[in-house]
Amino acid sequence: CHSGGDTEAVVGKTLAALRRINDRLTPEQPEGATLVLNVIERYGYNLDVSETGPHLATVSVDLLTADRRTMTSDALLTLWAEEVGEVPQALNLRFTPAQLGPAGKAIELRLKGDDLDQLLSAATEMAEWFTRYETVRNAQHDLRVSEPEIALTLKPGAKSLGFDATMIADQLRSGFFGRTAAEFQVGPESYEVDVRLAGRDTNSLGDLDYFTVVSPDGDNVPISAVADLREERGYTRITRIDGRRTVTVDGDVDTTAGNANEIVSDALARLIPQMKADYPDIQVVVEGQKSEGQKTQGSMVIGFLVGLALVFFLLSFQFRSYIEPVVVMAIIPLTLVGAVAGHLLLGLDFTMPSMLGLVSLSGIVVNDSILLVMFLKQARNEGASALEAATEASPVQGDFPDLADNRCRAAAYSVGNQPAGAGADSAGCQPVLWPDCDDPGDPVRRAVLLCHSG
Repeated sequence: CHSGGDTEAVVGKTLAALRRINDRLTPEQPEGATLVLNVIERYGYNLDVSETGPHLATVSVDLLTADRRTMTSDALLTLWAEEVGEVPQALNLRFTPAQLGPAGKAIELRLKGDDLDQLLSAATEMAEWFTRYETVRNAQHDLRVSEPEIALTLKPGAKSLGFDATMIADQLRSGFFGRTAAEFQVGPESYEVDVRLAGRDTNSLGDLDYFTVVSPDGDNVPISAVADLREERGYTRITRIDGRRTVTVDGDVDTTAGNANEIVSDALARLIPQMKADYPDIQVVVEGQKSEGQKTQGSMVIGFLVGLALVFFLLSFQFRSYIEPVVVMAIIPLTLVGAVAGHLLLGLDFTMPSMLGLVSLSGIVVNDSILLVMFLKQARNEGASALEAATEASPVQGDFPDLADNRCRAAAYSVGNQPAGAGADSAGCQPVLWPDCDDPGDPVRRAVLLCHSG
């Protein structure tokens, strides 16, 4: 906000809107439980900006637990922002959920360059682009323009008279803000004598036109003779990363209706090429969830490949063969069938938790495949043909309940592989059971829950 008084007024308006929402929605909650449990106000502090001061404030709200309330936190934030409406006193007003973990912001792109005016123009254009998405809120950049200020530039002949920028700036500061001219001691007390222009000579910008500066020779020279004065706006803070001026554009996404990765990918495909043509000296770097997701995905792929190699070597020792481990592990790609089908059926995005669940699922189906190969070998050693051995080892027609139960467990994993909380604030899940199993029992339910938690 522009001042501390404005900050308190904005916080008051925000809290009043929250109270109205709470009064309206509390009767809709189970057993009439209060939707808003606690509200904390903090002045002079905000995590979204790297500065402090009386113009900042944070309002934190504790809600009824997700499994009890009737709406998601994203929906409540959207409703809260609509209830508050336009706030002219606020320079920036953001409604965001609490961030947990290192995933980063939903949308975060950094613009790097040397020309601040170009950076401001490009960042403003990018923020406006993201606001066109209905599911994006709080799209903004962190390059803030300061209050109007007077800038002075030395005229070409100023240096020949002995003036420089430091000398003129010091005299202006002394004239308008004062300077200690003397200090003397009277008994135990110390006194300072400050000298400054009279109040009537400093209460208007027009007073600058009549201000005189003293040259090194002691002559009084009108400031307009040695410097040009102009009104402009500067920047309150300039961020540098790796030695380059950097502006960050970020925003939040309503996860119940939008996908942050898709939005950022769309911007990279359509917006960024045009921006590179308009601002060739500006570099665009993707950060936030998309960047962190790519790093995590890379590390997961490496870990998965290392795990496959270790499984192959262990199975080679167990089966004393290099062919049978390949047969056992050939089932792993088939896990994608159930995983993708389950996501499509429930309308879920295939996210990083889904990949983690898929990695866990691979271990389950390998266990199933090991048993299948062992039972096949056992039947072949007993003299059965290949077709007979495959029939006897089948969990549907054969006499191996352990394999049938494990197949049931793997199928539950395959169909149930989906991230918990794919819809914001989802609570719990329904187990997915294999219809041929009479009583798969708790192991299957635990397997499904484990997959959901993945």
